[in-house]
Amino acid sequence: MTLVFVLAVGLSRLFVEPAAEPGSPANSSPPPGPTIPAPTTLQLTPTSLAPARPGPAPARTVIIAPPPARTRVEQGPRIPRGWAFDLTGGTAVPLAVGAAFQVEAPPRLLGQLEIGGLLGRYVDVLDATSPRRDPAAAGLARDVSRNALVVRASVGVRPLRRRGLELRGGYTVVTHGQSLVGLDDIGALAGTELGADRPVPVRGALHGVHVDVGWRWVIRNHFLVRAAIGYVHSLAARMLVSDISSEDAELIRRTNDALGDIAEDAAMTALRSPLLLLHLGYRF
Repeated sequence: MTLVFVLAVGLSRLFVEPAAEPGSPANSSPPPGPTIPAPTTLQLTPTSLAPARPGPAPARTVIIAPPPARTRVEQGPRIPRGWAFDLTGGTAVPLAVGAAFQVEAPPRLLGQLEIGGLLGRYVDVLDATSPRRDPAAAGLARDVSRNALVVRASVGVRPLRRRGLELRGGYTVVTHGQSLVGLDDIGALAGTELGADRPVPVRGALHGVHVDVGWRWVIRNHFLVRAAIGYVHSLAARMLVSDISSEDAELIRRTNDALGDIAEDAAMTALRSPLLLLHLGYRF
């Protein structure tokens, strides 16, 4: 019986491991076989679920100062749309040196008035370029027109809307010119005998028509350059003695009759010339 008890106790020690007491050496060594870790407790907080949102910003008081008072600038009268006013100065070789005023109105209609003077050198150019078969009466009519007043009135059109082409035509008068002419020269041209040989002051005027084809450039909306080519042709002439203080009234009458005949011969030939025009000015 004793042997059986000893075997039973030995078998129980082999199969049953007694619980190790805390702090014992057996507790320090891990038991054989895999070790299963104990579950870990996680604590979830609102911060871990979503990022914190910033709170509302404190209100700020913004003070906006009123804008400074603006001084009202008085503007002058504006030119209506489609209208233009040009003031230029220049020359029309070999006819005149002077100034011109032009108005452009809708729909691109032109009106121009030019006032100038016929220089003596321009008369020399007219004489030099005149045809050889020109009658002598035409030369006398031009000579009487030295330093005369030249007035040109024109109407026209600017046919291209976005271009500077200008077409004009109108009336030309050369008046208030004066020159000393010998009575014998007047009698020879008129085919009459005046019976005297002394110079008398003769005043003359020429009336004709002209046409111009040109181009104008407007720089920075105001500065103006106008160039053109044209032609002028006289249609009528008039000459008479300007000194009526002579004691011989009959001589003055016969001289004026002779000058009238000369003017008729010079009417269509005194002024026939191409023109070269160049003007510089300002557009308002």
